[in-house]
Amino acid sequence: MALVAVLAAGAVATASASAFTEFEASPLGGTIGGKATTTQVFTTNAGKTECTGATPKGEVKHTKTETEIVKIQYTGCKALSQKTKISEAEFEFNAKTGEAAIKNTITITVEEAGIGCTVKISPAGNSKLKGMSYENKGKKMLAKANVTAITFTTSGGFCGKGANNATYAGTVETEVNGGEGLINVK
Repeated sequence: MALVAVLAAGAVATASASAFTEFEASPLGGTIGGKATTTQVFTTNAGKTECTGATPKGEVKHTKTETEIVKIQYTGCKALSQKTKISEAEFEFNAKTGEAAIKNTITITVEEAGIGCTVKISPAGNSKLKGMSYENKGKKMLAKANVTAITFTTSGGFCGKGANNATYAGTVETEVNGGEGLINVK
């Protein structure tokens, strides 16, 4: 998600990721941050997990690159009407293909005693997930997920069975150095 395109004053570029070829960001070494602009929704056989917060973090390691690795911390999550924890997720986003790859195992755990539900989304089977698009917003960039066919496993009676039909939807606004840097896609 790190990126930069030179935009005319007030101009906004929007398209699916396949219309773009690379992310651009500056300054080199800058801190990638941001926030969720919509509710983040993971849907599995157990139902929906909804999070009110998603904070991206990373470092600008290349000023121009086709792929970018970003970690996201989810907060304010609930599933089965109960407080839920999602471990920090690490994704690799591809500007050219619109794909995302899960780089670490993401664990979704319903914290209510007695619920006994854990969903794990591992990198296996989740390396070419389609459904990412990007929108330049001045010096910032919106990363929009509408990802399907996510493979997952479950444990606990209320989780249902693992499968490859999970989905993830949500929009995150990314920025560099608190909005002082530039992050776009072109």
